[in-house]
Amino acid sequence: NNILLVSVHLYFIATCYIFHALVNIVFIKDKLDIEEFSVFIKGLFLEGARWDRELQILNESYPRILFDTLPIICFKPGIKPQFKKKSYYDAPIYKTSARQGTLSTTGHSTNFVMFLDFLIDRPKDHWIKRGTACLCQLDN
Repeated sequence: NNILLVSVHLYFIATCYIFHALVNIVFIKDKLDIEEFSVFIKGLFLEGARWDRELQILNESYPRILFDTLPIICFKPGIKPQFKKKSYYDAPIYKTSARQGTLSTTGHSTNFVMFLDFLIDRPKDHWIKRGTACLCQLDN
């Protein structure tokens, strides 16, 4: 779950900027299309909502479908305020569906990974009440 930084220069950049992830479908045709310092994540699941691939926003789950597979997500380093111009829901990412873990010495749960920002067209409370979160793995 950690990104290994292999140079002092990269470490400096990572400490000066806040990683920000916008959910996007990413098609890489050429290695030149990949931005420097970007990280791509594949295999996350969304619980309590679905990612609308046409509208590119968080939307209601389909009936009887508990989990939605997320597309490839691109993490780009940058200053957070420059990304926060629209309305986003900060969905927590958990390693498992238990949504609980033991508290580590740093004060963070061992099950919590980070927050992922989803573009929304409804109030944040709507998604909070549904318990919308991302999971790294499913139970079954």
